[in-house]
This record gives sequence, structure tokens and C-alpha cells, in this order.
Amino acid sequence: MDNRTRQTLLLNNTNNTCPAPLLWTRDVVDDEKAALGICITASVVHSAFWFQLIFSSSIRQKSMQWIYAYLLTDIFLLFRFYFSYTIHTTSTECQPSRSRILFICYFEAILDNYFNILKVYILLVLNICRYVQIVYNQNVYQINRCLLILAHLGIYIIPLLVYIAPCILGWTDVSGFVRDTCVIFYANMYIQIFNTIFAFALPIFLNILVISASIRHVRIKAALRKSQHYVSAREKFHR
Repeated sequence: MDNRTRQTLLLNNTNNTCPAPLLWTRDVVDDEKAALGICITASVVHSAFWFQLIFSSSIRQKSMQWIYAYLLTDIFLLFRFYFSYTIHTTSTECQPSRSRILFICYFEAILDNYFNILKVYILLVLNICRYVQIVYNQNVYQINRCLLILAHLGIYIIPLLVYIAPCILGWTDVSGFVRDTCVIFYANMYIQIFNTIFAFALPIFLNILVISASIRHVRIKAALRKSQHYVSAREKFHR
């Protein structure tokens, strides 16, 4: 993509006299109103849940910590949407500084990717904890507290570094807003491949692997119990 195309993308809204690159067009605003309604509804549901969590001790359980973490990512994504909606519907500045455009663009793009990846890895750790409970019959939330703390820190920090490091090292390039989406290009194809594997392929593959292992163990255990029950019935019959 050449510089002229990128400048066109940065000045894609409104008109030639006042480009207002941060301001959404009327069509985009109309499209986002449906998303705004969904987000408001989700905010009400989340508020009801968290108020219940505060006042009801019965649902404050350590075994629910990954579900709480998953729901917290939804809250951050809601705040991100409200931030973007406010900025892009009220920012009428004709020529905002490029630093401001870059900050908002990177902020929106990185947060979207970060929290969506976070949700996938949270589900992965949740499935691993369930696998340990099923196979080894251990309460991982009581026995392995240090590992759980390390898992929390790793899940929250590593994906953030994976997305921030290329920006700091200059391996990414921002091309502005196309409709309501910030376009970020990777300067290196290998970095893009690595991010794709880390963000989507690896966690999805591991989730499928852990879930399959859990299902296989349950089936083997059920078959073993069935065979033991059959043997016990035969022994009683022959007596």
C-alpha cells in the first residue's frame, strides 16, 4: 500500500473541506446503533450478575474464577465500545494530530484483539482445570494455588506483550480508519503468521485437544464401570 492510498484512508470521512477522520459517517453510525443497543442490554445483564455476586456468598466460589475472568473481559470490551462510539460520534475536529489518530487506532485495534484472545486462553485454562479434576480427581483450586496465580499472570501479560512489542519495535503500520475499523498492517509476514497462530490456531487446537482428552477419559471410565458391573452380576449369578 503506497503513501497516497494511506493518506486517502486517513481522510476517508465527511468531505474535502473538513475531513474529520475520527468522525464516523452517517451510515456507520446507523449500523453501530444496533450494536449500541446490544451493548446496553449486555451492560444491564452484567450489572445484575455482579450485584448478585457481591451480595450473594453462595456463588462466590474459587472454582468459578475463570468464568468471572471471562465475564470481566466482556465488561472491558463493553467499555471499549462505549469509548469508541463516543469518540467517533463526537469528534468533529477537521485535522486532528496524527499522534491522536494513531493512539486511538492502536488503542482500539490492540484492545479488541487482546481481550478476544484473552477469552480463548481463559477457556483453555478452564478446560485444563476441568481435565485435572476429572482425570486425577483433584481440586486444583485448593491444591495448586501458586500455579493458578502464575496462570492468571501469564494469560494477562503474555498476549499483551505479543501485541505491544511489534508496535514498539516498528513492525506494524497503521493505515487509518476504513468505515469503523482501524486498519493495522504488519511489516513482516512472519510476525503476522506468528500472531495468527498464537491468537487463533494454537488456543483453538489446544482447547479441542483438552476437551477430547476429557471426553475420552469419561468414556473409558464409563465403559470400565459397565464391565465391572457386568462381571459382578455374573459372579452373583453363578453363586
